[in-house]
Amino acid sequence: MSSCNEEATDDHIEDLGKRLAEEIKLFISKKEIKDFKLSFLGHSLGGVVVRAALPYLESYRGCMHSFLTIGSPHLGYLYHNSVIIKTGMWFMNQMH
Repeated sequence: MSSCNEEATDDHIEDLGKRLAEEIKLFISKKEIKDFKLSFLGHSLGGVVVRAALPYLESYRGCMHSFLTIGSPHLGYLYHNSVIIKTGMWFMNQMH
């Protein structure tokens, strides 16, 4: 679970993606992991941040496994009263 952007959620998506990619690269190098698969699960804006990180993880292309987002506004956020967003928020709040 990523923590690099917790205090900077107002930054540009591109910057959030770069930080996430760097956090992933650092984790892999510290653990000296050789054989692995990368999977991503993002909720809401987190899904967009993961998508922004992918170009910076090109060197791990062969390790990519899955990419799942829930309630992520990949095409923008048109409706402020979305049942999908509310459900996703409810689900995430239940996880705590």
